[in-house]
Amino acid sequence: MMVGGLPYMNLWVLNIVQAIIAVFLSADFLSRDKKLDTTEVIYVRNMSNFQYVAGKTLGILSVFGGLNLLVLAITFVINFVSPDAGFDIVTYVMYPLIISFPTLMFILGLSFFVMQLVRNQAVTFILVLGYIATTIFYLKGKHFGVWDFITFNTPLAYSSYVGFTNISQLVLIRGGYFLMGLSFILLTIFKLPRLSQTKLGSKVMIFPAIIIMLLALSGFAYHVIQNVHNESLIEQQAQQEKALPINAGYEISNYDIVLAHQGNKITGDVSFNVVNTAQNKVIKQLQFFFNNGLKVNEVLVNGSQASFSQKLNFLYVHGIKTPEKIFSLKVSFSGTPNDKLAYFDLSREEREGLHRYDPLVAGKKSCFSTSGYLLLTKESFWYPVVAERNAFRIQKFFTYNLKIKSSSGLHFISQGKKTEKDGWTYFKGDKPYTKVSLIGGPYLTKSVEVDSVQFAVSVRNDGFFFEKYFENLGDTLPSLIQEIKQDYERKLGVKYPYKRLSLVEIPLHFYAHFRGWSISNDNTQPEMIFVPEVGAGIRDFNLSSRVQSEQQRAKRDNKELLDKEMETNVFMNLIGNTFAQPVQGRRFFRSESNVGRTLDSWSAYSVFPLYYNYVYSLNEDDLPFLNMCLESYMLNRVHDSNGRFGRMSSTDKSILFLNKNKGSLKELADKEDLEISIADIMVTVGNNQFAIAQSRVGVDNFSIYIDSLLRTHQMQLIGQASVNKLITGDDGAESTINTNANVELPSFLFGKSQAYEFIDGNRKRYYVSIEVANKGETNGIIKASLQGGRGGRGGRGGGGRRGMSTSFEEIYLIEKGENVRIGIVVDNAPRMMSIHTYLSKNVPSDTRFPVADFKEAPVGFQAHVGKMPLDKEVSIIQANETIVDNEDEGFSVVNTSGRKTLKEVILTMQDEENVENGSEYKTLSFYRPATRWTPVLNSMSFGEFTKSVYYKKAGDGNAVAQFKAKLDVTGRYNVYAMIPSQRLGNFRGRDPKDASYIFTVHHDDGEDLVEVPIDQDESEWAFLGEYYFSEGEAIVELSDKTTKRVVIADAVKWVKL
Repeated sequence: MMVGGLPYMNLWVLNIVQAIIAVFLSADFLSRDKKLDTTEVIYVRNMSNFQYVAGKTLGILSVFGGLNLLVLAITFVINFVSPDAGFDIVTYVMYPLIISFPTLMFILGLSFFVMQLVRNQAVTFILVLGYIATTIFYLKGKHFGVWDFITFNTPLAYSSYVGFTNISQLVLIRGGYFLMGLSFILLTIFKLPRLSQTKLGSKVMIFPAIIIMLLALSGFAYHVIQNVHNESLIEQQAQQEKALPINAGYEISNYDIVLAHQGNKITGDVSFNVVNTAQNKVIKQLQFFFNNGLKVNEVLVNGSQASFSQKLNFLYVHGIKTPEKIFSLKVSFSGTPNDKLAYFDLSREEREGLHRYDPLVAGKKSCFSTSGYLLLTKESFWYPVVAERNAFRIQKFFTYNLKIKSSSGLHFISQGKKTEKDGWTYFKGDKPYTKVSLIGGPYLTKSVEVDSVQFAVSVRNDGFFFEKYFENLGDTLPSLIQEIKQDYERKLGVKYPYKRLSLVEIPLHFYAHFRGWSISNDNTQPEMIFVPEVGAGIRDFNLSSRVQSEQQRAKRDNKELLDKEMETNVFMNLIGNTFAQPVQGRRFFRSESNVGRTLDSWSAYSVFPLYYNYVYSLNEDDLPFLNMCLESYMLNRVHDSNGRFGRMSSTDKSILFLNKNKGSLKELADKEDLEISIADIMVTVGNNQFAIAQSRVGVDNFSIYIDSLLRTHQMQLIGQASVNKLITGDDGAESTINTNANVELPSFLFGKSQAYEFIDGNRKRYYVSIEVANKGETNGIIKASLQGGRGGRGGRGGGGRRGMSTSFEEIYLIEKGENVRIGIVVDNAPRMMSIHTYLSKNVPSDTRFPVADFKEAPVGFQAHVGKMPLDKEVSIIQANETIVDNEDEGFSVVNTSGRKTLKEVILTMQDEENVENGSEYKTLSFYRPATRWTPVLNSMSFGEFTKSVYYKKAGDGNAVAQFKAKLDVTGRYNVYAMIPSQRLGNFRGRDPKDASYIFTVHHDDGEDLVEVPIDQDESEWAFLGEYYFSEGEAIVELSDKTTKRVVIADAVKWVKL
């Protein structure tokens, strides 16, 4: 646990509780005195209003002060006996002062004053408690945290490296609430209706009350004004960045940096060469990103002084007159780097999002420069970076050398080979880099060499808390690291490129945002990965808990686990799940890694960028389309990017967006406030382009070409033409895709499937086929795969594919208007066929068809393999059938019995808003199911191009799903309803075996209640009965009353007899 985490957590929880209790105590004191007849005694005694209110206040504060001391004492004992709980006496002193006392003083004063104004105890409770609820649930951290009197959203985490990082906010806001509370108490004294007992009475209190209130409000105003001003600077920086060219026409090939660190300032100079990459263009002015806290003193161009100017995070070098292709610059500077303009290209909502270590809140800093600690990354622009739109989109390579010293005796870490001499620390890069970082602090480093790579861990001198958990590994450690490394490289297909890999502990206040153009961020650097101190927020760094889990698992399985075996398991999971797995919360050694590209799901500590993003880069003059596509292709080698059961993948989100929004990639990229990330859309389009190429040249040949391309272009820009040729098959192709053209989508309709077993020679083989038609606007790609194995019940709710392995996979091009049958022959019986439709109107993009029941092949059967044309149109609706799906206009839901409560009105408005902004499909959860009819995507459901269902938690029958058809012919019809598998929604097997759904069929002879048992293994049409219907409207309703945990509405079918 983080240093000071225990007192922070306990006082944070206590603060919320005591604030509410204080409301009742403070608002109750006068009315209770009246009930006890003590006010008469007070009135006749020579006691001033000040003495009376101050006495009551001090009495309540002393009670809560004692409670805080008791909590801290208990916390201290727990802190002392807990093996990994960080301790710092400063936190035990500071947290009561910045958490408890300002909140108590404010809420006491506010309650006193409101009680005197309204003179009604119940109204006081309602007003003050309402205010508390409003600040917690609505105002939250709005207006830069000025409303957060209860510290629910205020960064208060303490770092062993840098302490608190928001001192100004703590003084102005927390101090302001303390002063406001004091002011309210003085106003209460002024307003208290008592007999006048002093010459001036209580009126003198009005003046200090107003002065103190103005002082508190001034602090709030100053805090807001400063942040508003900074936001305006960020907006200016963002607007100027948008005006930059995509490619500046010049690059930096090398850096030589000399720095001196003293106090919180750094002084030095950086020498670098600029290469003119624009043909027949003379450069007259150079523009660089450079930190505005570092004031430039001099700029030399080829040894001569040049004029320059600084504005925001820009450095302009004027009057460039050299015609040379390569020329040198030297920039001398001094100052304190800051992060006021960091991540200027991201939205304010993203930048202001809380940095939580659930539920505690840390600061969000991207650089540090104090007397005792230094951390600088590319994001802080501590060295000049070419100012262009592609500065963070396209990785460009340079060489690097650094020379640094510190008056504080800091231990420095950076890229390259490290040496020390005469108080100076030298770093000489032995590889080209795409970015470099500098860290200085009280570090101690321990390392081990594996496969000629130096693996190191750098933490505070007293920070090797984790060593005791691996005491028995000893000489085994290198082989364990080697096993993980080689396994990862086998999957990815490339080798680790550097000579060093360091895990560097950094302050927990450091925060690195993801940008949509890449899944790398500043938590990963060439040769190093930043880890928050004591592994805060990383599940597998809670080593004591991991050890207990291993022991409990061994006990449950009746196994005797040796200490070394247990330590090995803990270590392998720590490294594998934290650094080798690219997705947060997923397990590297289990087959569960299925989520989309959505950036908030990516692990900030994945080693993938060190293998790929900082090593390979495509040179593009426009949007980084190919870079993102190639990154996604490589990532899929170690990570399956399909959606997890019940959740939409990034492909699905992109398709839903493109179904509703027309435009080119360039137009979409320029739009602000898109509903989804433009990166998700571009990768979806790119994956489709790569799949087209794989269908043309073959999956294996495509992979071989990519491997060869990367192998020959390590740490150098890859020409765009070589990739264009591979994907398009055209030597003269200038671009893989026209980013100025509207994105058009195919639409795939899947018809009948077949599953036969047959004898081929002397062996039994299995044939699977499915009908496919492309009804869309353009040619399209699908990938068919077969899964076999034990299957199992899958994930929660029985919808997963746990335990099944892929036995066949092939990509097919389906041309516009084409109707085909795809045939597959395998040696082992599969259980499931999966079709991935890439960029199409089909959602989910992964559709599944159970194929477990194989029939004996008919006489004369021939197993046609591959794509075969059909002489008929593929259809899922026969001529005598009328089907109403939940996606059709004839489908509707009723969520209540008709009573319009406020809650129902609000929820209905939210539903309408969700439909408008494209987020109508929600996450399917059987653990905590929706209480209203909620649409979710489901690949096993009925549907043409969108396969979805409506589901909700079982109810009392008042909520119904209605299917309304328009029948063209009067007569008798068989009525069917699509019923889900009994496993779908059967959370942990808790549903009764005799569970059923209740349908109401409205027909000419009245209405019938039909109870349908849910006992089938797969989704299927269930017969509801034969009924007579007149031409026109026919209705079937599904009730939410069921003994199952959830009820699911999919489709109803009328078949004319």
